[in-house]
Amino acid sequence: MRIDEELILSQVAITYRDLLPFLKPQTSLRGWAPLLSGIMHGHPRPILAILIGLTAVSAALRGVAPAQAPVWISGATVQLFDIQEPIDQVYQLVPNQTPNLNEARSTINFGNNSFTDPVSSTAFSTQFLVKVFGQIEAPITGTYEFALESDDGSLLYLDDSLLIDNDGTHGPETVTALTELPVGWHSFQIDAFNDVGDFLLQLRWRKPGDLAFSVIPSSHLRTDNNVVRVTAPGKKFLLKSGTDRRPGTGLPLEGMHPAWEIETIRPGDFTPQVGAMTLAGSSTLFLATFTPNQTDALTWEPESQIWRVDNIDGLPANVTATQVAGFGLPDSARPNETTGLAWVDGELFIAERTGVFRMIDNDEDGVFEEKVLIGDSWSWDNFHQFAFCLKHRSEPDGEYLYGALSVAIALGGNSDSNRADYNGSVYKLKIPEPGAGPNPVQYLSGGFRTPNGVGFGPNGNLFVTDNQGGWNPSNSLVHAVPGRFYGHYNPTDVFPPPPFTPLAGRFENQPVSPKTVHFPHNEVANSPTDILPITSGDFAGQLLVGELTTGGIRRVFLEEINGELQGAVFRFAQGFEGGVHRMRQAADGTIYVGCMGSSGSWSYQNLTQGLQRMRPKSEAPAVFEMKAVRATTTGLEIEFTLPVPLALLQNPPSFEVQQWRYVPTSNYGGPKIDRETLTVTSTSPSANRKRVSLNLPGIRSDRVIHVRTGVRNETGDELWSGEAWYSMIQFPGTDPDPEPDPDPDPDPNPVPTPQGTVRIELEDGALSGNAAPSNDEPDFSGTGFVAQWDNIGNNETITVTYQAPHDGDYQFLIRYGRGQWSGIGELPPAGYVNLILDNSPLTSVTLARATDWSEWLLTTPLTVPLTTGSHTITLRNPYSSAIEKPLGVANFDYLEITPPPIPPAPEPPPQ
Repeated sequence: MRIDEELILSQVAITYRDLLPFLKPQTSLRGWAPLLSGIMHGHPRPILAILIGLTAVSAALRGVAPAQAPVWISGATVQLFDIQEPIDQVYQLVPNQTPNLNEARSTINFGNNSFTDPVSSTAFSTQFLVKVFGQIEAPITGTYEFALESDDGSLLYLDDSLLIDNDGTHGPETVTALTELPVGWHSFQIDAFNDVGDFLLQLRWRKPGDLAFSVIPSSHLRTDNNVVRVTAPGKKFLLKSGTDRRPGTGLPLEGMHPAWEIETIRPGDFTPQVGAMTLAGSSTLFLATFTPNQTDALTWEPESQIWRVDNIDGLPANVTATQVAGFGLPDSARPNETTGLAWVDGELFIAERTGVFRMIDNDEDGVFEEKVLIGDSWSWDNFHQFAFCLKHRSEPDGEYLYGALSVAIALGGNSDSNRADYNGSVYKLKIPEPGAGPNPVQYLSGGFRTPNGVGFGPNGNLFVTDNQGGWNPSNSLVHAVPGRFYGHYNPTDVFPPPPFTPLAGRFENQPVSPKTVHFPHNEVANSPTDILPITSGDFAGQLLVGELTTGGIRRVFLEEINGELQGAVFRFAQGFEGGVHRMRQAADGTIYVGCMGSSGSWSYQNLTQGLQRMRPKSEAPAVFEMKAVRATTTGLEIEFTLPVPLALLQNPPSFEVQQWRYVPTSNYGGPKIDRETLTVTSTSPSANRKRVSLNLPGIRSDRVIHVRTGVRNETGDELWSGEAWYSMIQFPGTDPDPEPDPDPDPDPNPVPTPQGTVRIELEDGALSGNAAPSNDEPDFSGTGFVAQWDNIGNNETITVTYQAPHDGDYQFLIRYGRGQWSGIGELPPAGYVNLILDNSPLTSVTLARATDWSEWLLTTPLTVPLTTGSHTITLRNPYSSAIEKPLGVANFDYLEITPPPIPPAPEPPPQ
């Protein structure tokens, strides 16, 4: 019998006792035991299913939602984090970062080119950290010897204890260790890294009775397949000693905001995974709970429950929770993974996968026996097709509910097809009178992926949060303007079996509207959720946004520029007992927080439940924070909550500023594009020393501007959070659609002006051989660059076309990357690429070498004579032998062509 079967059997007695009140009086454990024993020995799988079901019912009766059991597969989970900077030992990672690679492997035996970037399809070769984890099965009790070989360093933990330390930068080295293991499964984790050069990682063992070491076979390894293995591109960050990272600046906050206090209000063993929440007066809260489905099975039985929680405004010991509908409650309505609740005029409404429903308590006994559809009926066939949130608003013609529908995704996180065009939309629904039929749903705007937060700002604007993924290079907050499309295209080229007909989203015929505020992935957010307006105090007019995967709450400042909202996001509070999924605020200012989570990447530090309240302190201290960041015509203005010494405000190095942009693609997430550091050339403090304007030459629109500062206030206090991320959609004072100025006196003979420089993105060219687009290095232009330019045989080429406007000598510049080390060793100081014009060899262009692949270089300007008309330009790898091969290794970003001035027209002959 396997260990998981034994664990289930061990729960039979508890399950039976909990079920006794619901079984016939003559039923007894003695009567069940022979039946269970006989079925277990003859047909174990059916009885396991029965016992799992009984255990789930038992858990529900005790007020505990059953957890989704692991689905074990042979092998181990491998996660890779792309560090992109020198690394000399196994460091801890900054918490809650999504890996670049996340998959299951059959054995632990890796070498060069073992890990391929799922976005670029190129191999990771330098400066990465790897985590390998799962369980190892000891077939018998005895002494086991493990051998951990690596290049560079590695650590092996077994049953949460460090067993082997093979850390540091070195070539292939093996360290062994003996340990006593009882029969059964044991958890393990390997942390390893590679700086430059070769990579090797192998775990072997010598079991009791073995004469030699052998690689641990997949039959003795297992890992949980019941996990969505999400990945995200881009640089990941380490916790290194000596860095200037601290909680709130470079690292997540570690506790509750100093002006607030937090209390847990879960009664007894009530451990809700809060999918939805609504207030029903000052002392009652309704919750919807469930365990998120990560199996993508249509036969999944949603274990949704609805609870009434009373006395929430009193002492925590007096809070009570009573189930009023759902799984485990006989003769009640059965909700399907409810993620939205609203209490309107004494009635409860729920949003679930299949629609919005009115809950009916026919006999007024406190249990909802019926749910009645009040809007459209929605179809679903994918675990990710949720109906998120349910917010109520009174309008002149009635009471309305607002929510959002997510799209289908594959288990790895990429977008999948939808059979309905409403997936990815925000909607509103007028509540019909009791007994009346459903009202049609009004779909307001679309192009969302995972809109897990819907809310209103203090001015009544509708906002939505969205999660990084396909067509979403970062997380975001969006001002959802009716009729607009916000960028996520529902794919129609993934065809499951008939009669499935994939459909595009209904707003995809509109141009893409910008996101209001970007929440850079892994830096300030990972899975933004619910939205609350701040209606009073220092931050009145701003928003609070929950965060599931990295936990806590974020604060958002908004301003209107040329009719569009844009603004900045700040860290605000941490310290909750799980990832923040739902928030509701009472009239006295108390905020009730419901937490949610599941296994793998769907949780904050593997915490899955929680119910708490946070209240403003009666004597709240003045907290030193960045209150707002605003756009100016020359840069940014920062406003603080408390005065700052003038000497710090007048010192430009007090402020570090970077900017970058994102390019949406169908890939999961996206890297920072055109990342650059901005120099603060001067500052202008305000008279009260609470504001400072930063002059930032080079600041651009369509950029995320990251501001970091370590200034202190007049009493020496550090900032609660010293970072802000401002999304610059437009600059103040610019007209997005200027009318052309009339020219009252046009020049009858204007002087021709030179045509501007043209940038040709090489990843858009025609590629041959193994040359392929990539985006695994930072700061590239366009959507990526061309990589895999290192094969033997003259077979890598990039071909583009250019239309020369007139005859003359044109200047060519190639932007490329060429680091010191590659997968084939150290590169020579100089390499080359052939330049071919109109199918005729023109010249060889020298490629210098940088210290790192993340640094982009420009070739020496090359003068090329062109005639008016179309020209074909080809870059070719010229090398064909193993000796010459290193000379051709490079990445290619773009080709810039600058035309000569247009020659003046000849003077007309004298008359």
